[in-house]
Parts: sequence; C-alpha cells; structure tokens
Amino acid sequence: MRGFLGHFQRIKWGVAELIMRAYEANKDPIILPIAHTGLADMMPLTSRVRIPRPFSKVEVAVGEPFDCVDLLAHHKHIGYFACF
Repeated sequence: MRGFLGHFQRIKWGVAELIMRAYEANKDPIILPIAHTGLADMMPLTSRVRIPRPFSKVEVAVGEPFDCVDLLAHHKHIGYFACF
C-alpha cells in the first residue's frame, strides 16, 4: 500500500486481524487507507497537560477504498493461513 508521500506504509496488525475476521464471517472486507501527519504537534505525548494545541497543522489523506477478497481466497485455497 502506498502512502500519500509515494512510499510504502506499514499496515497495523489490528487491521489485518479485522480483515481476517470479516473474511471468516463471509463478509467482503473493504480497506479505506488513511494517513495523517501533525497529530504529534497538536497533541504531544510528552506534554504533562493533555490539552490539544489549537491552530496546529494536521494533514489527513484518504485513499481509494479497495478489497482483498481475491487475495484472501487465494491464500485460503493454497492453505497459507492456518486460521482458515
């Protein structure tokens, strides 16, 4: 999956688990890629007071939704996933 900056972004394991659970429940998982920058400036983790800093620049990019039904079906067919 390519990020809005053009390089590959990692997928969190929680997303992979949601995809597999949806597939196990015979639902077609659809992925909506979202990337954001600037949230650490708006709400820094190092601050003692957890108050958002107004007027911080936060950028959000939303990609085109896509599904992975064919890929999951192929992996199920070849026995790649032990959980299927």
